[in-house]
Amino acid sequence: MDQCVTVERELEKVLQKFSGYGQLCERSLEELIQYAGGLRREILQTESLQAALSPARAVPSAQRDPAQGAHPCAVWAACWPGRARR
Repeated sequence: MDQCVTVERELEKVLQKFSGYGQLCERSLEELIQYAGGLRREILQTESLQAALSPARAVPSAQRDPAQGAHPCAVWAACWPGRARR
């Protein structure tokens, strides 16, 4: 009977360790998810800031690409507004 009690105690120790590891892994995963979410928000903010600062992105691709029929001067003017090519 003593052997059964000893095995039960050892089993309880093992179960507690696995429970602790499970909680540790869960916390680590939650932290990783929060970190990845923060990175995602930072990337989205950076992209929106770059889009707001870059007027060339707002120009349709047909005007930026001389191979699609836009005159190179029109492309230059679209990329550098306010500067006339002479």
